Amino acid sequence: AFCVFIMCGMLVMSLAAYELSKETRVPENGVMRTVDGDALVQVAQQRQGMPLGSLLYLTTPYHQQLEYLTVKVDEGRSELTFRVQEVTFSPAPEPVEGVKRPAA
Repeated sequence: AFCVFIMCGMLVMSLAAYELSKETRVPENGVMRTVDGDALVQVAQQRQGMPLGSLLYLTTPYHQQLEYLTVKVDEGRSELTFRVQEVTFSPAPEPVEGVKRPAA
């Protein structure tokens, strides 16, 4: 009787581990859904808006985390998104008009 009890306990623990692993596994089609299967899992990226010239005043760790750069054009009616490969800044020979240090 004791062995049957241990075997049932191991079966229950195995089934629990299997059910809990569904939350972190991506199916073969690559589309991850919530546990109930009704909705797609969403992943968000951090976005922060600032004037383009303000990038000059950001710290190096911030530059290293920069993956995409979205620029609004056409008076804000359109956006261009660029994937950032490398960030290097060179000092301008003279101050650029309208570029200000962002508030701390």
